[in-house]
Amino acid sequence: GAGDGKPRDTLPRELEQPPLEDEGAAQRSQQPARVSSKPTLPSYSVKGGDGLGSAFTLAICFAGLQASYLTWGYLQEKVMTTDYTTGRFPSATFCVFSNRILAIAVAAGVILKRKGRIEVAAPLHVFAPCSLSNSLSSLAQYQALRYVSFPLQTLSKSTKVIPVMLVGRFLNKRSYTLREYAEALAISAGISLFSFSEGTLGGADTETRA
Repeated sequence: GAGDGKPRDTLPRELEQPPLEDEGAAQRSQQPARVSSKPTLPSYSVKGGDGLGSAFTLAICFAGLQASYLTWGYLQEKVMTTDYTTGRFPSATFCVFSNRILAIAVAAGVILKRKGRIEVAAPLHVFAPCSLSNSLSSLAQYQALRYVSFPLQTLSKSTKVIPVMLVGRFLNKRSYTLREYAEALAISAGISLFSFSEGTLGGADTETRA
């Protein structure tokens, strides 16, 4: 009745409809959370400093890199070209093996010091091809020192720009300017002249000693 105090437009609780929700939000809530398979890389921040300190750090890094690289090259050539009482060093494979064992030990020590445990984030199949090609190139490098000097060998590595450009042109569809082609040819020509001059000087020294 009108005197019961209840509004006439009120529906029973059983007939009340729930509030409408956003369909997109409902679908997103039902979908499972996506987990990215890509590893998260650490972010590094470079602290700015004065120009003098940066130049000094650069000079120290440059001197250390050059000193270590030249010392390594000198010892590498000396080991492979010295005539010992039993002949020349017979195995380039042993040199590569000992080099890699020492590199693994140093890398494991650095990882252990920084993280407290030895773990490799990248799977084996990712860096295995790079490791294999690097080991094969080192083996060829040691063997080549039996026939050429270390400076010539180092300079000859610069000619790899030509096959790199060819692979980029035909496989990756990259385009290079005429200037880049001219620079590659100039580098190769300079290395060829150095190689011929070294061979001529080596032949003259051999005739003089004879």
